[in-house]
Amino acid sequence: MSQVQIVAANTAERMAASEALREKVLRAPWGMELEADEHPPAENLVGLIENRVVATGRLFIDADCRAQIRSMATEPLYRCLLYTSDAADERSSV
Repeated sequence: MSQVQIVAANTAERMAASEALREKVLRAPWGMELEADEHPPAENLVGLIENRVVATGRLFIDADCRAQIRSMATEPLYRCLLYTSDAADERSSV
């Protein structure tokens, strides 16, 4: 099974794929469109499998230097990836 790589959405292609995935998973089911950011994130992150964006999240850091990942979205096909991989077996044995 392919490994998930978490990287910054630092190319136009990755950013477009991230926004498309957020809209598809988090907005379209309710007939909503993406809105402009009132407070931009510190970083837009994507999960890649074989260089394809399959997940996205937005890193926000508050004034107290606490971090949150918001607006997380995953392609439906990959949602159970962590629970069917060797990583899940390692976690369950702890």
